[in-house]
Amino acid sequence: MMPFKYEIALSFLLMSISLSALGQVREVPFEDALIENSEIMTVKMGNLTNNKTYNIRFGTYKLTKSSIKKDYDDDSKFMGIPMENKLSKTFYTTLLNQNGDTVWIDAAQNIEFKEKYATRINDFITIGEDVLISDKNISSVLINTSEKKDDYWLLIMNKTEGAREISLKNFSISSRSERIDPVVRETEAYGSIMVDSSKGLELFFNGESIGGMQYKTGGGFGYKQFIRISDKADKHMQLIAAAIFTSILQLTEGGIAYYFTE
Repeated sequence: MMPFKYEIALSFLLMSISLSALGQVREVPFEDALIENSEIMTVKMGNLTNNKTYNIRFGTYKLTKSSIKKDYDDDSKFMGIPMENKLSKTFYTTLLNQNGDTVWIDAAQNIEFKEKYATRINDFITIGEDVLISDKNISSVLINTSEKKDDYWLLIMNKTEGAREISLKNFSISSRSERIDPVVRETEAYGSIMVDSSKGLELFFNGESIGGMQYKTGGGFGYKQFIRISDKADKHMQLIAAAIFTSILQLTEGGIAYYFTE
């Protein structure tokens, strides 16, 4: 006969496994078209590398050749323009898939600009009185792919000081002439011990869903992050979507402590 203390431990283990499985059933409700035309790719977040970026894998996508830039000094340039600024963390990395497709990701986190006059950096950004990037909580990611090397996309995130939420009002994804619209997705709160909802972010391009990411599992037990990329999307936009989700995971250190809100 099994000792009583081991029976208790086994009961708790079985209960945890059962609740974990229940929690993972409550997946974020993405568009039906996305679910029908994509597969679940479980996110694997490795430890920080020596270069202080995470090893991220999902499906056949993986990060490689990551490198950390030094903080910018007064004589340095940001996107080619001399500026007085501070960037507490920057990195450059490459995202690859099994087909040899490549995405280049160039990110700057916690940007703090000192300029008080309008400066046009490029087709994406103007800094100054009509400020798009204006405080130290901004993260900026420049993305382009091997499919269309001259088509650059810019991801901008702005986190409110002291808050866990990232508002979509201060969140944008755009190229020179087009944009991707992010939409918050979540389930109803559920769970028998810790009541919480599963949370995700879905991306729309020209009205069509091109990808979604469940970055938090609700219900109190179980933990499952996954990404969907639409098979119907243009190959270039599939890569852009994958890079956006990868960048969010990097910049929010796994996405566990941050929520997206409308």
